[in-house]
Amino acid sequence: MTQPAPAYARIISDIRDRIIRGDLQPGDLVPSEQSIVNTWGVSRGTVVRALAELRAEGLIETVPGVGTRVLATTAQGGSDRARRLKTTGSIFRPDETSTITGAGIVDAPADIGAALGIEPGTPVIRRTRLLSDRDGIAAISTSWLPAEFADAVPALLQPRSLGGTGTLRAVAVAVADATGRTAVLCRETSVARLADEAESTTLDLPAPAAVLETRSLFTDHAGDAIEYGVDIAPSRRTRTVEIALA
Repeated sequence: MTQPAPAYARIISDIRDRIIRGDLQPGDLVPSEQSIVNTWGVSRGTVVRALAELRAEGLIETVPGVGTRVLATTAQGGSDRARRLKTTGSIFRPDETSTITGAGIVDAPADIGAALGIEPGTPVIRRTRLLSDRDGIAAISTSWLPAEFADAVPALLQPRSLGGTGTLRAVAVAVADATGRTAVLCRETSVARLADEAESTTLDLPAPAAVLETRSLFTDHAGDAIEYGVDIAPSRRTRTVEIALA
């Protein structure tokens, strides 16, 4: 029998999920320690531990005389948007917008071919966008998908929004119906590096400047790639990943 997660871990997960979904916006106060004690029926020490871990993750900060509030600068990856889509029906937070900057079929660069498990130069779908929130441009985001998916979802080749559900939902529904393939796993890798000239200009960064690149690979039951996403965010935005161990 699976043991329930400790109370402090459940509190962390609840507050983290509310921040990721957008229920708690940057600058909003999280519930007070006493409020959490009353709601969860736990000791103050348990609450203190939970809030300390959320501070360590860069999601909240405590301001003397004010309270504990949500930090504004958070970076995201494909797993965050997949979870938000599942719980809210949209990949975006309430304060977030997406501007599609390009869509079409291109020859796969070597690194993209390796990620998707295909030969370099093989036709693939590429969709590019800018993600913005109240703090400015949050990320340069690119989705790469097998070219045959365009037969099931022609809109993937059009430089316009897919209605707030993104490629994740389009692939989950139309592609699954047409091919029987469904994404069941997302594996993410984040790496810090220097921005190139185009990235520095787009993100309004001084040169040289660091960026955080998060790569999200969605695979089906057979382990074959369905989508490969790359998000490039300013390094001032933190990246938080939740991993379920039980």
